[in-house]
Amino acid sequence: MAYGKDEQIYEIPEEDKEKVLNDLWPFSDRPAMDETLYDIHEDALFAFKDAQVIRCRGRNMIVSPYFQKTGGMLGDFVRQEQKDERFHASEVRKQ
Repeated sequence: MAYGKDEQIYEIPEEDKEKVLNDLWPFSDRPAMDETLYDIHEDALFAFKDAQVIRCRGRNMIVSPYFQKTGGMLGDFVRQEQKDERFHASEVRKQ
């Protein structure tokens, strides 16, 4: 990893990926699987379906496909059309 110790990256079968990402997404506005997101650390776009899940600090976390290089996690990516905005807010989903 670019920062800190190595983390475990889960290999999720394609047929299960949407369910896993949906279960882990903490906000009310989950992107569609084919939606394009922007990783602010990598300064790059990616499809949400390419996001990864890692085991970190005893929790499962959604990270960008560039996580190993620049450390982009769920809070570090926004929708493509918002990439030039300076402030972003999301409503937390009730469990």
